[in-house]
Amino acid sequence: MANKSGALVNFSSWKTKRFGFRPHWVSKIAFPTGIIIPLLVTLISKGQLFFSATTTSELIVKPAYRIGRKFTRLTSFEHAKISSSPLFMHAILAIVSKAIPIPLFQTFSLMNSIMAISYTLPLPGLLGSTVLFESPGLYTFLAVFVFAVAIMLKAIGSFAALLLSLIFALCALFLFLWKKYS
Repeated sequence: MANKSGALVNFSSWKTKRFGFRPHWVSKIAFPTGIIIPLLVTLISKGQLFFSATTTSELIVKPAYRIGRKFTRLTSFEHAKISSSPLFMHAILAIVSKAIPIPLFQTFSLMNSIMAISYTLPLPGLLGSTVLFESPGLYTFLAVFVFAVAIMLKAIGSFAALLLSLIFALCALFLFLWKKYS
């Protein structure tokens, strides 16, 4: 997705320097959020909850590949599309692996659902916050789709979970756009 838009994606460990909205709440040393928060969530919940967001991504625009396009930089929607594609892939992989009746694939489905939910949360540095601030409509669709897939895969089959999740996500997007433009 990033290559088609003329960009590179650079992945790194999730670190935080800003601890609030005020300008003086910035640290000189980066806090390893991607290591500490998953450990804390697992320890506090005694292993009942998982939070798997450990990395963050940065988009680097390749100007040579943007020649001939309307904008030399990425538009907000292009940035949101690139950031949301891994989240959709985790949800689709969860659906496909749930359809295979082998215990290993059932575990793989659970792992992909947890990763999709973790990265969808709008926390600073994660993909969810990037999508939320770049394209709120796409985030509405994405969040409802990912959460609906994760919840429905526990109760019903893969194909039904996909269809119902798409219906819920389209309804949420319709309500968002209706409220925004009415």
